[in-house]
Amino acid sequence: MARTPNLASARAEAKAQSQSFTSFPIDPFQIAQDNDIVVMAGDSGQPGISGCIVFSGENAAIYYSRTINNTGFQRFTVAHELGHYFIAGHPEEILQDGGQHFSRAPFESPQAIEKEADTFAAHLLMPTNLSRNVLFAVPRGLRGISALSQAAVTSLTSAAIRAVELDPYPMAVIKSLNGQIQFSTLTDKLKTCGRIRSYSKNTQLPEVENPEDCLLSDWFDLAPAGIKAHGETISLGPYGTLTVITLKSAIIDPYEDIDEEAEEEAAIEESWKIRFKGQR
Repeated sequence: MARTPNLASARAEAKAQSQSFTSFPIDPFQIAQDNDIVVMAGDSGQPGISGCIVFSGENAAIYYSRTINNTGFQRFTVAHELGHYFIAGHPEEILQDGGQHFSRAPFESPQAIEKEADTFAAHLLMPTNLSRNVLFAVPRGLRGISALSQAAVTSLTSAAIRAVELDPYPMAVIKSLNGQIQFSTLTDKLKTCGRIRSYSKNTQLPEVENPEDCLLSDWFDLAPAGIKAHGETISLGPYGTLTVITLKSAIIDPYEDIDEEAEEEAAIEESWKIRFKGQR
């Protein structure tokens, strides 16, 4: 039986490893060097592989795909592999499986070990306080996500997921490829708007005639009628499309009564789930 991911442990370990950094960007290459981990660009020879970690005795080496032509994605890949090094139980699990572990593109694997490493990478590169300082300084939505991506030097996709975990505004993020939803994640505040839930993997992306001036119900069938929304889309090249949906009017004060630890703990457990059976 597959084990349940321990995302809280991954998050805590990432916080411990990033606490010496007081400003963006967090440098995963420096963290690797400080721990005598060799990092190299490589080629697994297997399509879709983004990175690999190899354990040999007390030594470890990290490889990231030389086919990745994106600094943010490279940094996330190295941070992900660092997760396999630092998270309790990962080295032992990998050593039992031969001492090497290949990872595919983030956010898509249902394996517990991969979900934990993805969570570690996101929290390592985008610590809560630094990330909120960026998000709260710019308009919410795609501009905030882009600002976080640029400040943290990480991919738009990872910044979008992290923004959903941290942003107190109603917001949804949908990643799709060729019109098929790969995953979606919602802020807790958006879930209070009716019975809105995340989309299933492989659900057809809704066709909205005018995303910039639309209704929330254009995107989510169970949304209450009449709530005005704003949809923004950006291409991720061969990785698909990122769609960010916000409401046209904020319904809460984003600075009021934020319990960072409790709110974030609940959010990450939900936002990293991959769903397979419709909106639920």
